[in-house]
Amino acid sequence: MERLRGDDPVRLGPFRLLGRLGSGGMGQVFLGRTSRGALAAVKVIHPGYAADPHFRERFDREIETARSANGPWVASVIDADASAGQPWLATEFIAGPTLYQAVRSNGPLPTRAVQVLAGRLSEALAALHAKGLAHRDLKPSNVVLAEDGPYLIDFGIAQAGDATPMTHTGTVLGPPGYMSPEQAQGEPAREPSDIFSFAGVLTFATTGRGPFGDMSGPVAMLMKISNDEPELGRVPEWLRPVLIPCLAKDPWSRPSAAQLVSRCAPSLGALAAWPPPAVTEATASGELTTVINPPSPASARRSRRLGYALVGCVAAALLLIGAVVMFRSGSPPYFSTLDDLRAEISSQLLSDRSYQMTTTSEWSAIGAEPLKVTTEGSVRLDGAGPSAQLTSRTVEPHTSPSSTPASPPPGGPGSAGTAALDTTPTPAPIVMIITPQQAWVSASGWPNPARIPPGKNWIAVPPDSADPVIAAYSREIRSQRELANPAARFSEYGDAVSLAGSAEDILEGVPTRRYTIRLDLAMAVQRESSPLVRRYLWEAVQGGEQVRDVLLWLDGRGRPVRVRSELRMNGDSITVTDTRYRGWGQAMQINPPPADQVLVDPPK
Repeated sequence: MERLRGDDPVRLGPFRLLGRLGSGGMGQVFLGRTSRGALAAVKVIHPGYAADPHFRERFDREIETARSANGPWVASVIDADASAGQPWLATEFIAGPTLYQAVRSNGPLPTRAVQVLAGRLSEALAALHAKGLAHRDLKPSNVVLAEDGPYLIDFGIAQAGDATPMTHTGTVLGPPGYMSPEQAQGEPAREPSDIFSFAGVLTFATTGRGPFGDMSGPVAMLMKISNDEPELGRVPEWLRPVLIPCLAKDPWSRPSAAQLVSRCAPSLGALAAWPPPAVTEATASGELTTVINPPSPASARRSRRLGYALVGCVAAALLLIGAVVMFRSGSPPYFSTLDDLRAEISSQLLSDRSYQMTTTSEWSAIGAEPLKVTTEGSVRLDGAGPSAQLTSRTVEPHTSPSSTPASPPPGGPGSAGTAALDTTPTPAPIVMIITPQQAWVSASGWPNPARIPPGKNWIAVPPDSADPVIAAYSREIRSQRELANPAARFSEYGDAVSLAGSAEDILEGVPTRRYTIRLDLAMAVQRESSPLVRRYLWEAVQGGEQVRDVLLWLDGRGRPVRVRSELRMNGDSITVTDTRYRGWGQAMQINPPPADQVLVDPPK
């Protein structure tokens, strides 16, 4: 980043400009900040274009196109003004190095990181293409590797497929090494061009160079793209079958982005391994957590001088590690009321619709071995409520009961009358499916599987039951539903729940805001409709617990990234649940199990 120059604007719309990020054929890109502290990339159109009234009309249409481009793994448009003296477009920052910087600094990405990159980019393109949009400038420097996944940025030259493009036919647009043959020949670039560039980006991620090399001049490169076959000898064998059809010379012979989504879906193991070392090293260096604090100037001139100093300090820090950083919107949003907080979370969750959830629960009790249960899951949210599929579970002893202990797992200590729990660390397959109305658990994990009829692989769990095993599962399902939609947590308790406070925090190197949500347990007992949950709440009150605090962390986009709660029971046990959220916007479908495989009346 460079500091502002003497002829640069100080403010555009609601954004105070802090520094220069870069420039392109269309104009200059600045780092901007709102009065609430949100950072943005503010793109200012070159005066030569701004003087053309026809260009302003096209730019206005382009703004509307860019607004509609918001989707999973795409940097969102925040604001824009085509009628301003200097037309501008602002998009959110993404915290992390670009793919180009990461590979140049650390070499090709690890295999699992490439799997996540392929999956997320295909999801981003599928969402854009479904709206009739094409990015048209997909390249390694337009992909940012953030803590929660890779993001597609710089949608400033995107266009509606049936609209007049802002760049005229015959104009070569994009970096030569990553453009499609039709772009190289000056033809309009549409959705298939993004697919060709997608393959080029993945080739770079795995080899450090594009599919047509990187040593040719622009004219020679355009000739190679139009006439030569791609150089994929260094691409891993598992990836070549995906890339080869994407690099077809005929644009309509390439697969669609929707087809790539199913072929490139990353495994949970790959998602768990994200972020790659290039991102974690940048985080450890403090690069991603740098916040540019705005001065309170007595005059515009003093503001400019202080801005120079602050930006200069940040630029010096970035130069030490040789990279320019993209920031996700700086300060996370602040909400003073619980209703506003819930509304923001609900809006963000319904916008992303799906995400990954990892819950680590530790349970400790007097006279019992402490246990830790780690559960991985996928969540899909719509207006009816959350659906979840828990895909793995690991149960093992833990040795630090004061650090983080969850409710006793079914069949474990605290579930009277059930079989003893094997505490050997053992990963399991799908263990639970939850929809807004029903829930099922895998028969393979039932404490007495020998009594389950052949062919019945799933057991339906009713909301309330006197049976200790079913009651334990029912309580866990209730907990998972709450964790899957933090905005709805405790919503049925009315004034028994309050917002106790908030504070800025850094979570794994990313700026967040931590909210404390407080539940009055005595009041909650009176409002709880489930006899099972009411009994647990009452036992907590009898044990001397008056309130339960739930800590909730939001990222710069207002999305929950962590929820942590603690519950003490009768003074002799403690349950601590810690849930992390990631993988936003992943395409998924969660379906009930086949009806003929479901046992409705489970064995006692």
